[in-house]
Amino acid sequence: MRCNQRFFGQEHFETGTASRDFCSRLGVLKPAMGQYGFAVRDRLPKILSDAGGLVQVKYNGMLSVIIWDASKEGFVAWGPRGRCYYSLSGSKRHPVTEYFNQRLSGFRGLAFVGETYVVRTVGRKSYMTEFEKSMSIIKNPRSVGEVNRIRLAVFDYAKRREDGGFDTPAQSYIDRFAQLQDKFRIPVGCDSNVVHLPDYLRITGSFQDAHAEIQAFWDDFVGERGFEGLVIHTESGETFKVKFRDTLDVAIIAFRMTGHSRPVCSSCGAKFDVFWLRKLARDGIVDRSKWFDRGGRLLSGQGPAEIWARDKGLCPICGGPVSKTAGPNLGAKIALMTPEGDFLDIADGAQISPLSPILDLVKPLCESGGYLWVQPEIVIEVSYQQLYVDRPRPVYRFEDGYYIRVGTRKAVSLRPYRVLLREDKTVNPKDLRLEQVSYFVDKVRGIQKKGGVQTFLY
Repeated sequence: MRCNQRFFGQEHFETGTASRDFCSRLGVLKPAMGQYGFAVRDRLPKILSDAGGLVQVKYNGMLSVIIWDASKEGFVAWGPRGRCYYSLSGSKRHPVTEYFNQRLSGFRGLAFVGETYVVRTVGRKSYMTEFEKSMSIIKNPRSVGEVNRIRLAVFDYAKRREDGGFDTPAQSYIDRFAQLQDKFRIPVGCDSNVVHLPDYLRITGSFQDAHAEIQAFWDDFVGERGFEGLVIHTESGETFKVKFRDTLDVAIIAFRMTGHSRPVCSSCGAKFDVFWLRKLARDGIVDRSKWFDRGGRLLSGQGPAEIWARDKGLCPICGGPVSKTAGPNLGAKIALMTPEGDFLDIADGAQISPLSPILDLVKPLCESGGYLWVQPEIVIEVSYQQLYVDRPRPVYRFEDGYYIRVGTRKAVSLRPYRVLLREDKTVNPKDLRLEQVSYFVDKVRGIQKKGGVQTFLY
């Protein structure tokens, strides 16, 4: 049980499969999040005044869809990037799909949407683990005990159409939560076993009147247990997210080029670095096992520099001459999105670990202007320091596989750190909206108006 392929039975289905296509368009099931504000320290901001509604704990995990697979006669857990995890025969079982197989096999025409996460039990309560450790356990379980720590928080479901696709749910979140609990008998509470509804608090009056109750809910699940934040659903159909102040969801659009030691073939154009080599491996041009170890690092003693020295500087692909140029480092350029769909560059240098699964998702496009530009498909969460406001920042439009600079606008600049992959997010103006930093921009401007000289905020 050394890898997820053996334990989970991972499959990559062919392009065009209805289930895979559906999972690649998971945005249809996600609510359009309105950005109300960030929590100040560990307290909630001013609560919405909408009458009635529901407050839901936001789990920090990997988005999953549980779908019945007739060929396997059981439920299959899909990820948003076409990854498929399912239970194997014998004693090796995935707790989430087994729960559905044993209890909910009658609901084969439904897709259950949720987020997987990993817990640790302290004093009979389930607490969140750190995001990186959670992802490591989910993708590379080393024991049955680790796998049994995986949970699935179910927050939605959809009905299968005759063409194999799924309809977007039409009911409100409040109604669906009740149906998931009553109709499907899914247990409620984060201390339940394997599968449960998101922990939630129903508000019968106004949000303002329930502020103390919501604050206590926040203190328990976000402050004490370490969950990501709250999602607020109102009876008017609006959805709002409240989370800690010092994180942003952003897109990776480029990596800075540095140094002069990256080998490039003058004949075939092959570039031998961690990004282009992965692309060559995906295209079947090179054997990945000859260049990377199992952890994803370039092999020691068999990397580009060693091969050039041994082969007298000839390209291992075509035998052509090789020269040295600047190459991309692992510091990413990150961007938020404007309502028009353009990318607002807010920072360089979001450092990615050489072992991060993010590297395998990067799709290089071209090198220009001192950067390796990549396909805008990866969403990460970053923490930040020193938030500068009203700084001129470049704006790019992505068209036909290229980034075109379309202007400059005053915006924020920051120092990013602690990069986390967000597979439950997609590159769109709602998930990556500029308003994520509006609270602190307004706060800094207020300081400036009072005559202060402070232009950034730690």
